[in-house]
Amino acid sequence: MNICIVNCSSTYEQYRVDMLRLVLIEDGHEVTALASDFLHIEKKKRDDHKDGYVYFEAIPYQKNLSIQRIRSYTDISAKMFRYVEENIEKFDLLWIVFPPNTFVRDAYRLKQEHPEVKIVLDLIDLWPESMPVGISSDVFPMSVWKNRRDKYIGCADHFVSECDLFRTRIAKAAEGIPATTIYLARTDNGYAPDLHLDEDSLHLCYLGSVNNIIDIDAVGNILRELNKCKPVTMHVIGGGEKIDLLLDVCRQNSSKLEFHGKVFDRDEKKRILDGCHYGLNVMKKTVCVGLTMKSMDYIEFGLPVINNIEGDTWDIIDRLGIGYNIGDGTDYGRITDYDVSMRGKVREFFEKELTCEVFDRKVRSVISSVSESK
Repeated sequence: MNICIVNCSSTYEQYRVDMLRLVLIEDGHEVTALASDFLHIEKKKRDDHKDGYVYFEAIPYQKNLSIQRIRSYTDISAKMFRYVEENIEKFDLLWIVFPPNTFVRDAYRLKQEHPEVKIVLDLIDLWPESMPVGISSDVFPMSVWKNRRDKYIGCADHFVSECDLFRTRIAKAAEGIPATTIYLARTDNGYAPDLHLDEDSLHLCYLGSVNNIIDIDAVGNILRELNKCKPVTMHVIGGGEKIDLLLDVCRQNSSKLEFHGKVFDRDEKKRILDGCHYGLNVMKKTVCVGLTMKSMDYIEFGLPVINNIEGDTWDIIDRLGIGYNIGDGTDYGRITDYDVSMRGKVREFFEKELTCEVFDRKVRSVISSVSESK
């Protein structure tokens, strides 16, 4: 088949679009990938243009929650779907990675004109539900944003989601559409643990971007409670707009802080995580997310997770015993009584659910299902 991947998220390009494109090409499909020339995290134009991608100019923005960002996504959606429309005779299937929710509306309009083209909608985030704005998604203007997705999702021949939580949240809107959960994934580079765990203190790690969806107060509370039971050393890997606030909270509520900054070298990251007992996966209650990218880092290196996010991560921890969920009545003393055997269970979950091989198998299943559908 001739397949067009429609995506404007640089954030998920490495762990979604690049992998998707590769498996489709390996299976003999002709693949065109559409991408934005704007990098969301860095808030700048990209200077790397990869082979096999068609790049579209995006309106720059500086704030994640802004009218300018909405304008940018509306504009690039129009540009990308105009390109698809102009080249529609080349494409048998569109694999559309969204948000932005405008992609769904524009896909619906295209499907009305070209019903022969198959559409896979791939949900990688819930907007506006995952935004920490404190306004219900059923209240104006959030309801308008939400309806850009829910009102038009029926154009899909197959619905893919990045986690089970997202499928559950929009099950009513996507009723009757074949659905598959495909987690973010990465290459299994192998893992040989070289643990150097301190028996006299508890070492925790926070890894990733520190932004406005991280519950820094909850991090402080977890550290304070654990530190009552055993001295806590807090490791922070990353950066972001709220990094100074997080570091201050860690200093105030733990016995020791080690700030590593941004670490991209895999061996160095492994060395730090092999010396930690748990990784922290803590976000604001208003945020709706599934299996976070920081959780994937922890899990790849066999690190048990301390988590406060409901959804896939919560359910996986409950089911497999690969960490602890924080809620009312949490027994922090139990957490400090470390069970090193959890690390093997964590790594086993990675190998069974989060590798490229698993991703490829599920993608092939979706393509087969869509190809056979009338």
